[in-house]
Amino acid sequence: MDKAAQAQTLADFVASLPRDPRSPANRPADVAVAGAGLPASAVGWAVAVARRCSDAVLAAMGRDSVWLPADETRRGVEFSVLSAVRRLTADVHEFPLSPDQVSLAHKMARHGLPYERYIYGLRLVQEILLEALLSEAARYRPSSGQDGRAWLPGVLALATSRFLDQSAAAIVSEYLAESQRAIARTVASQRRIIGALLSGEHVPDDVVVRTLGISLAHQHLAIVLWTREQNPPSSARAELEAAASKAAAALRAAGHFATHDGSDDTAALCWISRPGPFPVDYPARLARALAGGEFRAAVGVPALGPAGLRRSYLAARDAERIARQGLPGKVTVYRDLDLIALLAADPERAQWFVSDHLGKLAAQEDETLADLRATALCYLESGCSLVKTATALHVHRNTVLYRLGSIERLLGHEIRVNPLATHAALALAQQLGPVLLGHDFTPRPRPDQGLADATYL
Repeated sequence: MDKAAQAQTLADFVASLPRDPRSPANRPADVAVAGAGLPASAVGWAVAVARRCSDAVLAAMGRDSVWLPADETRRGVEFSVLSAVRRLTADVHEFPLSPDQVSLAHKMARHGLPYERYIYGLRLVQEILLEALLSEAARYRPSSGQDGRAWLPGVLALATSRFLDQSAAAIVSEYLAESQRAIARTVASQRRIIGALLSGEHVPDDVVVRTLGISLAHQHLAIVLWTREQNPPSSARAELEAAASKAAAALRAAGHFATHDGSDDTAALCWISRPGPFPVDYPARLARALAGGEFRAAVGVPALGPAGLRRSYLAARDAERIARQGLPGKVTVYRDLDLIALLAADPERAQWFVSDHLGKLAAQEDETLADLRATALCYLESGCSLVKTATALHVHRNTVLYRLGSIERLLGHEIRVNPLATHAALALAQQLGPVLLGHDFTPRPRPDQGLADATYL
């Protein structure tokens, strides 16, 4: 049979579908769009089949149906059935989704229901529709001169299958697009909540739990993680997320929250929360857990409540700042260098402070001066005890005496003069020597900044 005759047989078959008196679930305008060109009897028949389909879909969804309103589901299924029947007679290859179908896909995406559930619903619709069409085909009697009963079932099966494939592709596209939008909204919400908490604003605990997955009433520990900038963003993100999980597991935390730090794919910020106090040895546990990988970590201080969350974050940032200035080591813990972080908050002034209080002892780095500064620091930390200093440095007492003489000549005064400031300057030089000693922090004028820009007082 040629295509024209086949098309005529399909049109006659669709026109023969018995009308059902049920009222459509869709508005007349939407029925007219979905069933454009169909005879009234075929529209009524499709509406009745759609009712059976929607009943089956809602029953199959079970508990998930609470997210899918029954009336919206019935309208979406009816639109699909009408479009599928229309495909039998219309030379149309693309059928748009109805607003209800799009809405259902979006709701499933927002509530985390897998799109496979929607596809399963479409397959139910296909099975029920095809069974109904084949039942009608068995009763169909072609007009004289037509012979379609042999090939009609195959055409009906192929048509409903193709329609299912096209509908599924369109639904998955809408679902994935809404999933991406939902993720973007979630990330934006997380950043807003985090920004509010870090600025000291009040945020209800239930909002924090819902958005970040942590309770403000718990103990919190902030960790900043970063990796080399030349690493590919995708591998950097995966490595940082894995590191955050290892950190949480090492501290036996029920969960952790991790977010990328702004638009930087090579850095991440995570909070680890526990109902009770963190282990006293949390630095050692984190050091063991984070030993592998090409990244570094800066650890804040455990603290309680909303204020504690902010405090731990600021401490982690201070530890990160010191670590990025050249401090060696994989994991930098704030409690090990809190004084240094405080003193070095302004690098330029920290350099002035070291230079003012150490004098020639703060000259550019060399091995001899480094040994002298280490001896002076150990001497002050031991309470100015020659014996304790010699024991700690594994040298003879006379060696300490000799070094102290050299130290005081370079200082220009006895080491016991203003010991607090000298101690602080030595600690800064020991921790940040490569950064502070001999480094010029003086702001450079811009190339285009000449005398005409100067202001004279």
